[in-house]
Amino acid sequence: MNKLLILSICFSLFCIYSTPLFAGEEYKGILHARPEGTIGNWIIGDRVFKATEKTKLDEDNGPLKVGVCAEVEVEKGVVKEIESEPMKKCQK
Repeated sequence: MNKLLILSICFSLFCIYSTPLFAGEEYKGILHARPEGTIGNWIIGDRVFKATEKTKLDEDNGPLKVGVCAEVEVEKGVVKEIESEPMKKCQK
């Protein structure tokens, strides 16, 4: 089980660093993990996003808890905003 978690995290890190997000890009996915506060690594979909003290959290569509649909807004490689979204926006 621990090996699977480590492989998942490594894969996620590979995805985020091998496919950089450019100015104004948005990404939607299921929130798999988050730090206790705002600052730190957020795993959304198959990517890891590093939030800073400048990252805004928008919980207008519900709390940002594990299992919900979330959208990340990135500008010039910096996570500007993480917001909750209706689950239908993450369903394919």
